[in-house]
Amino acid sequence: LLAGIAAACKRTANREAWPAKYVLFLFLVAGMCFVPNDPLFLTVQMNIARVGGVIFILFQQIVFVDIAMNWNDSWVEKSNAAEEEET
Repeated sequence: LLAGIAAACKRTANREAWPAKYVLFLFLVAGMCFVPNDPLFLTVQMNIARVGGVIFILFQQIVFVDIAMNWNDSWVEKSNAAEEEET
């Protein structure tokens, strides 16, 4: 909604309308408190979201461990190169 409003306006209005965007965002957040849960979230949708969440978390952990291992390998190589330069 906010992106559509920003795209429809001129560039200067997009840059100068930050207070209005924040107010609109706060109204949207407050409005979500009054949305009923029953008709929107069925058990099938909740189970799909749970499975998707588990897959996402597992993928994040794999990526995080891979980055940590690559970072460690880089530091070990730099340390070994520095020790070779000293001797």
